[in-house]
Amino acid sequence: LMFPNGDSVTWPFTVKLVELYKPKDMIYYQMPTVSSAGILKTDGEIRLRAFKNGTELVLKPNACWAQIEMPNAAPQTGMRVFYGFDSNGHPNWTDDLASLGVTTTLSPVFTNTADGYLASIARLGWINCGVLAGSGSNSTLSFASSTDDLTNVGIFIYFPDTKTVMQVYNMASGAIPNGSDVKIVAIAINSSGQLYSFSKNQTVNANAQID
Repeated sequence: LMFPNGDSVTWPFTVKLVELYKPKDMIYYQMPTVSSAGILKTDGEIRLRAFKNGTELVLKPNACWAQIEMPNAAPQTGMRVFYGFDSNGHPNWTDDLASLGVTTTLSPVFTNTADGYLASIARLGWINCGVLAGSGSNSTLSFASSTDDLTNVGIFIYFPDTKTVMQVYNMASGAIPNGSDVKIVAIAINSSGQLYSFSKNQTVNANAQID
């Protein structure tokens, strides 16, 4: 570890870890599993950070790295290490560290173990165990209400087959592969301060509006 300016770090320092393995937790944390290249089939995501005196630390350049494990009773082969980054105020993912300015010789593929997944990472922050699961034919869903203001409603689209969580921004979804069976979930607090939720199952084969 080192400070962002390259200065050395001495003990003690603080390590913080967030683990999101269930779609429910991804929704509550508002950390979707969709990249600009398409939806991700995912088996979990974590956020690993380190701090010293309130300053967030970084890993030293190549060939320094950290090792992570993610639990899974039935790990799949070919799952890749996706790194999270901010894109216009929304989460995004990439398995190409060079696009984030990090040079590394590490394998971008998780190794399967008896307990789940094992990987080496060259950048701290959000890590997703996933693989692209999109298709060449997509549609979108838009959202409207004749009675409620949807501005502060959290709207999510869950893909059970791939454990993908998509968050809706500005009342319109991202690209959804045609033929996807999804569950739409909306969560908000109404004007009386009470929790309100809406859910609907739908097969997406064309652009549609959800009322």
